[in-house]
Amino acid sequence: MKRTVAVFARAAAASFALQWRSLSRSHFAAALLALLAAVVAVLPAQLRPDGTAGGARHMIAGWTLGVTMALLGGATLWAGCASVPGEGRRFAAVRVSPARSMAVFVGRWLALVALSSAILALCLCGLWVQARVRLPRAALETRAVIEPAEGALDEEAKRIRVWAAAPETDPAREEAVVESIRRDLRSDALLPVPPGVARIWRFAPRAPRRDGETLRVSFRCLSPYGSAAGVNGMLAAYSATGNGDAASPTDAAAFGRRVALVRLDASQDSSSEFEIPAAAAECGLVVVFSNAGLRDGTGASALVGWRSSLRATSPGEGLAVNLLRAVPALVAVLSLLAAVGLAAGCAFSFPVAAFAATAAVAMVWLGSSDAYDPNAAPDEVVHVHAASREPNAVDRAVEKAASGIGGTLRAVMAPISRANASEKLADGIVVGMPGALWALTADGVALPLAFALAGAAALRRREFP
Repeated sequence: MKRTVAVFARAAAASFALQWRSLSRSHFAAALLALLAAVVAVLPAQLRPDGTAGGARHMIAGWTLGVTMALLGGATLWAGCASVPGEGRRFAAVRVSPARSMAVFVGRWLALVALSSAILALCLCGLWVQARVRLPRAALETRAVIEPAEGALDEEAKRIRVWAAAPETDPAREEAVVESIRRDLRSDALLPVPPGVARIWRFAPRAPRRDGETLRVSFRCLSPYGSAAGVNGMLAAYSATGNGDAASPTDAAAFGRRVALVRLDASQDSSSEFEIPAAAAECGLVVVFSNAGLRDGTGASALVGWRSSLRATSPGEGLAVNLLRAVPALVAVLSLLAAVGLAAGCAFSFPVAAFAATAAVAMVWLGSSDAYDPNAAPDEVVHVHAASREPNAVDRAVEKAASGIGGTLRAVMAPISRANASEKLADGIVVGMPGALWALTADGVALPLAFALAGAAALRRREFP
């Protein structure tokens, strides 16, 4: 066993050395580095922020990093497609014989990841210099998101169900209704909050990390388009010292001691932001948005998302540390792209491999975006051109296959999507280290190894001299 591992490691190291030498001797790395240096140096100077610290950070840091990752990712993908040289079905031999196809793939994949990661590190250093020079001090600060307490979503789903209608007599149907509400809350859908109704967020107890620390609560809701009434409401924060169970939004004693109260004016886009002492959350924190008005429908409903509408944050370590936190998630993206390109290069010639790999990446990107929701119920998808006939077996099979493919693609990209490093850097939100490391482990190591198996199977069909 040890001898097999040693032989595999030597073969992979030889493949790594050959691939690294090939890339370093070509003009690929130099040209790519020059292009990205120009992007990092020139693009921030051409951007015109909106005058706010957040807008400046989003444009300079977010846009520059986005363009950098797009160019570097595309180059890594196509370099992988071109990294299996050969004419016909014969390939250049590695310096270790016999060499397993898996070792050849792993060595070349590691070389691509090492090169792209080194270039990414230089780009991040340049981005940090640009941020220090061009961004105000406030834009260099970061905030760590405080997630709602475990069980808060389920509690809110049941509360919404009790308010909406009488429970179903069939327990199975009742559970299905509650689960549909949970699904809407998890997907961050904008759900209506009619006048006289409240939305409640609960946060677990949290001890202050330093003296004088403050928590920031940001809230934003929308009124339905076309509504002239706007939204009149109140946003209140409570230190959870009460019994923790409120029958109505006016039962303030049940929430605890009120530490903040903000009235929202009647406007199309209602938003508010305030800070409270972190010590107020030592026993837990409850934030309540109550839409003013009567239950009879007077006034306007507010459209509220579970995560996008309300965000509680604490101070982070700063932009420099946040860039370091984002590195594992960004490297995971480059690692996956390198593996996809190599697997395509093992199976096809370069033009076909480049087309197939680019199409696959585009499909995965679209499948993992919010434009497609595999959790949508079948009866929620309506095709106007097919509304006049009942779906047949072929329609149902196609719909089921499409839903399965979309769900699989979203599951594959879930670790990277949850880490969401690029967007969090642009928004000044702390990148969670556990999520970034999980993205690197799952999508940056495990999934590329699966592509290595596929690439090795394709390589076995080709002869080594």
